[in-house]
Amino acid sequence: MATYLWVGGDSAGAGDWSINRNWSPATVPIAGDTVWIDGAVSVQAINAGLNQSAVTLAALHVTKSYTGTIGTSSAYLQVGATLCNIGFPSSGTTENGSQRVKINFGSVQTTCNVYGSSVNSTDTGLEPIRVKGTHASNVLNVFGGTVGLATTDKAEVATVATIRVQGPGTLRIGPVCTLTTLHVGGGTVVNQGSNLTTINQAGGTYTVYGSATLVTLNQIAGTFRWLSSGTISTAFISGTLTSSDDSRAKTCSILNVYRGAVVELDTGAPLSVTITSGIDLQQCGIEDVTLSLGKHLTLSTSAI
Repeated sequence: MATYLWVGGDSAGAGDWSINRNWSPATVPIAGDTVWIDGAVSVQAINAGLNQSAVTLAALHVTKSYTGTIGTSSAYLQVGATLCNIGFPSSGTTENGSQRVKINFGSVQTTCNVYGSSVNSTDTGLEPIRVKGTHASNVLNVFGGTVGLATTDKAEVATVATIRVQGPGTLRIGPVCTLTTLHVGGGTVVNQGSNLTTINQAGGTYTVYGSATLVTLNQIAGTFRWLSSGTISTAFISGTLTSSDDSRAKTCSILNVYRGAVVELDTGAPLSVTITSGIDLQQCGIEDVTLSLGKHLTLSTSAI
């Protein structure tokens, strides 16, 4: 299929996706095509003809040199894309990144990679890059930039099977997303209340709010800020687990800690975290970990 460059600027609608003359070659992309939105070609905003939901592109590339905007304060660009790269570096140009890229992939299975964005957003209080989609096998990789997953309003939904976040990427997850596995290798993740099956954390900071639940936390390093009232079924901790900023009642069914782990559950009030099976020291002793559990506790011990 063909490859198209966004040029924009046509007198019939400078920012209209659906106008042929806004593309090079002068044809609106169709299913199976590849689209490049490249600041070296044009920084014209895309703010009309946004409902392209009947189209599934093979690939959609938005370079970091593109400083125009995609979507409006009230509307996403609706287009399917098997692959989407946002903030793709393009040599020889000033690469400030866009202050608004809003894409709704709909029900199309998508792998979306975000490499960078502007540090500022056109929409106050919201991320410059905002994406969503509902396919059960979606993948979102955040290698850089500031990204929101279904964060434009609290009722937005999204489904993602696998999310990966690396430093210096920043991701905020809306409160009603359907998620399976999150890999945090660095950077910052804020979850406003969506449940997760598994988190694999090797660095960075993860913060969870609301009443989100988690089945399994596998933590090698990094900081897990547990500010949710939801349950953690099983946790394996080698980094830092803290709920010291939230005194609401919560439960961790099984808590395994390893050498070097820091567990901070002291809120200055009576301990509000129930650890159903107790704290298991795995391949280490009490002197090998840091436990801040508050006062007036009864500790029981048993060999494992």
